[in-house]
Amino acid sequence: MKISLVKDDAVMGVDGVFRTVDVSDLDATIHALQFDTAAGKGRIWFKAESDKGQADLTDFAPYQVFVDRWTAAAPPPPPPPKPPIDFSDVENVEKALKALGLVVAAWNGKTRVELRAAFKTAWDSLP
Repeated sequence: MKISLVKDDAVMGVDGVFRTVDVSDLDATIHALQFDTAAGKGRIWFKAESDKGQADLTDFAPYQVFVDRWTAAAPPPPPPPKPPIDFSDVENVEKALKALGLVVAAWNGKTRVELRAAFKTAWDSLP
């Protein structure tokens, strides 16, 4: 897992997915940090006014709380899709056909009366 955190932006990335997290309790002298859990090492960049420069990071445990916050900041999963219309029920078929007819009527600029007349003509022409 590759972790990046920028304190001033309050943004944390884990494997390229960035989210806003609360970093108010992060050491005020830290500007940013990166850590690779597979390699077990990373780097900390300190703010210029701290005169600390950069430092290697080998123990990520003090910063794990921010990964936990990043995980908690995940967007909720999307709602499950609506089930398809059950066309084994004749009433659903009739409702779908009526809806389709109304859509076609509106699309072609026809009124309901004109649609009914066109439908009757088509119906009567069927064998």
